[in-house]
Amino acid sequence: MVEKDEYSVDLEYNEDFAIIHLPVVLKFTREIYGDMILTFPKIKEFIKDMGYKDLWVATIPGDTSTSKLAQRFGFEYKGTDSGLDVYLLAEEES
Repeated sequence: MVEKDEYSVDLEYNEDFAIIHLPVVLKFTREIYGDMILTFPKIKEFIKDMGYKDLWVATIPGDTSTSKLAQRFGFEYKGTDSGLDVYLLAEEES
């Protein structure tokens, strides 16, 4: 889990996948968005160092601001599973 003053991000991983559960943020501010921009590469690097090829994101269906955030970070919608919308960020080419 990544704990911040204004939000937290849950990171779930097992032998099959790594997934970020994006937070519900009642009001996105420039400061929160800027912090997320700085934090996200660190999360991606951690996942890469753990040996995962792909990174998934889960959002609450209907939460358009969080869904837009996922898309801004390069995630593509793949479907709904276990009551959550899931997005995939494939491994970047070297």
